[in-house]
Amino acid sequence: ATHSIPIMVDSQGDLQQFRHFDLLKCNRAEAEAFLGKSLAFEQRPVALATIRERCEANAVVVTLGAEGIAWLDETGYGTCQAPRAEVYDVTGAGDTVIAVLALALASGLPLAEGCRLAAHAAALSVRVMGNYAPTLAELTQSVQASKA
Repeated sequence: ATHSIPIMVDSQGDLQQFRHFDLLKCNRAEAEAFLGKSLAFEQRPVALATIRERCEANAVVVTLGAEGIAWLDETGYGTCQAPRAEVYDVTGAGDTVIAVLALALASGLPLAEGCRLAAHAAALSVRVMGNYAPTLAELTQSVQASKA
């Protein structure tokens, strides 16, 4: 059956079990395990294309820790840098990314903008011990500060 609601997943492991999603998000280690090789900078566009094709996903998003986020969808490949952050605890950072991506895409934003917002939200979340959801005001301030 075809759904008009986008279906997104944060893989949390073996990417092979996640096929036909509108958006498949994973981290660098999961992508590398799936591909069987390092996710070197110059190879990322091809690597994400391979994941997208093998998983038959509309879009693939890979979180890269301090290096930010890489994505690939029907409009092409892109990356965004993570805002600088003092990292106290990475707990929940991936959850923050998929949540912000879901909200951004549900709001009609392009994937590139959703990834940029998600990178800012994740950078805010790692500055606090334990699970932390940044507020809209914090996210707005972080985005505005990056444009200054």
